[in-house]
Amino acid sequence: MVQAAVLEQIHLRAETLPPGQRIVYKLHYEERLSKEEIAQRLQRSIHTIDNHLARIKATLKNSINTKDLLLLVILLTVLKIF
Repeated sequence: MVQAAVLEQIHLRAETLPPGQRIVYKLHYEERLSKEEIAQRLQRSIHTIDNHLARIKATLKNSINTKDLLLLVILLTVLKIF
């Protein structure tokens, strides 16, 4: 349950990525395409896709801080108890 809530938060925050990164995010993490398949589909180099993925990971990691995760875990624990 906690994992699903965290993934939902990640997906919501991914919607705020710049358009190019958002497309790469959806293709890689939601459609499960490889970097090579994404590069071919978008007519970009694999290096460009690697750069997008690195920026995506950094952005999402920085947008979900420890305090947010702790509050989410506590909230979900409390809701599960009652």
